[in-house]
Amino acid sequence: MIDQTILDYPFTVSFGENAIAPAVESVSGLGAAEGWGRWNNDPRVVIRFERNLPASFEAHIACAVTSANVGRVITVLAGGCCRKFVSIRTLRQGLEVVKIRFQNAKPARTLEILIPDAEPGGIVDPRPLGLALGSVSIVPNA
Repeated sequence: MIDQTILDYPFTVSFGENAIAPAVESVSGLGAAEGWGRWNNDPRVVIRFERNLPASFEAHIACAVTSANVGRVITVLAGGCCRKFVSIRTLRQGLEVVKIRFQNAKPARTLEILIPDAEPGGIVDPRPLGLALGSVSIVPNA
């Protein structure tokens, strides 16, 4: 019998498009699509899936940060587990893919990303920015 509470994986959510994948129930904390992805517009980005994430998986996060966040810790939460990573690339340098492993996570439908600082906007772009998010892939662990 197939467990209908778990999505078919691997699964990728691309943030460079206006429409978000149908397997995603909601996304909060991100601005409008900009072709390469989206900037955060809140210190907490929440991706809520239609069904549960696998108990053990890797989140492949294609991202970059503002210069204020280079080398700063970014926290990712899923299924009661907390993982941290550091990004060393700004968007000018291109997106990097960070792979984060979650083992034996409790059933959960959300992946949360906590961004440490929003860099104040300037004259050209007044938005407070911190994390550039291109995509998130969920890859089950073998």
